[in-house]
Amino acid sequence: MGHFFATLSDDMAVGPSTVDDALTVLAAVVHAGAPADAGLLAETLGWSTDRVTDALRHAGPERLTPERRGAAEGPGARRPY
Repeated sequence: MGHFFATLSDDMAVGPSTVDDALTVLAAVVHAGAPADAGLLAETLGWSTDRVTDALRHAGPERLTPERRGAAEGPGARRPY
């Protein structure tokens, strides 16, 4: 339960735009269904690489299903975070 409240506190501290960015990046990774690095995501979303990297750090790969996490970490994928 302590982890839940720590995550909630972190989410509230960074503001809604960071949470929205994280959700958008997660949706892009899920939609792609294949490995994608920060550069590809930035190009696709029209964002800077720094913005995508920050969103990925905030989103946390543990929030992805094992299948999606495997796609993001699959052969040839570069870890953007």
